[in-house]
Order: sequence, then C-alpha cells, then structure tokens
Amino acid sequence: MIEEVQYYIRDHYPEPNLSLELVSNSAGLSSSYLGKLFKGSTGQSFSEYLNHTRLEMARELLLTTKDTAAKISETVGMYNITYFSTLFKKKYGASPSAYREQASIRGVEDDLFNGNQKSEGIGDNAD
Repeated sequence: MIEEVQYYIRDHYPEPNLSLELVSNSAGLSSSYLGKLFKGSTGQSFSEYLNHTRLEMARELLLTTKDTAAKISETVGMYNITYFSTLFKKKYGASPSAYREQASIRGVEDDLFNGNQKSEGIGDNAD
C-alpha cells in the first residue's frame, strides 16, 4: 500500500493540489490513518516525502535545463517561489540560482551522479 502511494507521488508530484487527503480519498482510507501508515513505513510524513520528491526533481531540472527557478518551482508543483527557495536552500545549502551557478563551476555530471546534498563547496558562501 505505501509503495503504491510512493509511486503515485512520483507520478503526480507536479500537481500543485496533491495532498494526503486527495490520495487517502482515492485509496478509500482516512487521511490520518494513511498518514500514520506512511510515516511508520517511510520515517517521513506524506508532505516531507512529497517535498523531497519535488526538490529532487527541481535539482535535476536546475542542472539540466536553463529554466528559471520560478519556472522550475511551478514545473514541480510548487507555485510559491519563496517557499520553494526556502525549502531548496534548507535541503541543499544554497538558493536555487546559487546551486546552479556553483554546480556549473564544478561540473553538472558530478552533482547528478553523486546526488550531492549540501556537497562540499555548495552553500558555503550562498546567499
């Protein structure tokens, strides 16, 4: 059941209205019950997992496209750019634009291959 929810999140993360309530309704479960099952199985809340998925996809887009951070945040289902930037900086240690700039200096392939989070050099002097 939880793996199905994780697959659903991976397939539908760009939808801005994706929520525990929406998924629990389609599964025929209460949101509180599904939330407890999800946290017990993954160690993360539904929203933490959703944000993690969206930020990982945003990081990949930052490193492989020339789209603006605002466009990328919308592409991954986060329409509040300030909130997106705050979460991104917390996870990766740099703002989206600083992360892209510093990754281009080091080489995108290294970042994508290693899945760097708060990697050495990234975020040390970020804005």
